[in-house]
Amino acid sequence: MVLPRRQSSQSDRKPPDIPRVGEDGEELQQQHPAPPSKTKTSLTQGVSTTNPSTSDRPPADTRNEVIESEEGSSNDDVSETSADSDFVEQEDTWVRAAQDLDETMLLLSQINIRIPTQEVEKRREEKQNLTAILYFLDRGLDIEPVTDWVESELVRNKGLNVSETLCMDNRNFHIRFTNQGDRDQALSRTRLTHLRREFIILKWTPEAKDHQYIPDRYPVWVRFPELTTLQSQWLPELASFLVPVLLPPVRMPKTTQRMCRVCVEWTHGKTPPTSIVAELEKEVARIPVDVTHLPSSCFKCRKHGHVAKTCPGDPLFAQTKGGTNA
Repeated sequence: MVLPRRQSSQSDRKPPDIPRVGEDGEELQQQHPAPPSKTKTSLTQGVSTTNPSTSDRPPADTRNEVIESEEGSSNDDVSETSADSDFVEQEDTWVRAAQDLDETMLLLSQINIRIPTQEVEKRREEKQNLTAILYFLDRGLDIEPVTDWVESELVRNKGLNVSETLCMDNRNFHIRFTNQGDRDQALSRTRLTHLRREFIILKWTPEAKDHQYIPDRYPVWVRFPELTTLQSQWLPELASFLVPVLLPPVRMPKTTQRMCRVCVEWTHGKTPPTSIVAELEKEVARIPVDVTHLPSSCFKCRKHGHVAKTCPGDPLFAQTKGGTNA
């Protein structure tokens, strides 16, 4: 089979070379323009000068390879960063979706038991009425010595029914009783001592859940060293002027003076007074007052086992201007 010959168009045809003839009739050779030079030139006021910095540059192929490698590494870093951010966002979306699904299923699920608010408040009140706080005023003890003291003093000696003893901190222990009467009998009216550690037993409060709990009030003894017969008859009223009275007045034994003391509930950080002014039968008198913790102890902190010269002071009592505890 013979294919027809393609006819070339005029645009495809190359014009023939026309010989050029000079004036003398001789044929001239056609001169083609020289290719441009590769050296980069810069024109300044019509003068062509060669750029000297071009001689120090690396070849164009090498520069292109370096640029392409830098662009490729930067593109890789950007792609990795974007991939990580996309993965984190996707993971957060999954977590939020799972949480929303759990909350939705919880709302749509059938409630098996409903505890009214009154029952919750009643249970909280029962816990408050059946629980006491054993709080160490300075350094605390472990749960074993505290449990031994509870079993020895409260259960065997006083016959109280204790259900459990919980350790919230080395200074904060919760004692649970079976009835409110036993809890009230266990409350201390003075500071107690066990293994040279002083502590008190108070009523439970919601603030006691905190491990750094410090009671706002604690029992102390207020001593009245110089009292007349009339003043001693009105001693509860005189003591209640300072703070609430926990125990009735007690006559201090083995003393020739009429000296009495009263167990009161002292506020944390309150500066103890040195005297109070009272009027009895139109007679105004200044009655000396001495706030003490335990008799025959250090006069700075009222603790046993050391002398006042090396005593750091009582952290529960505010210090006077002289630097000592009042």
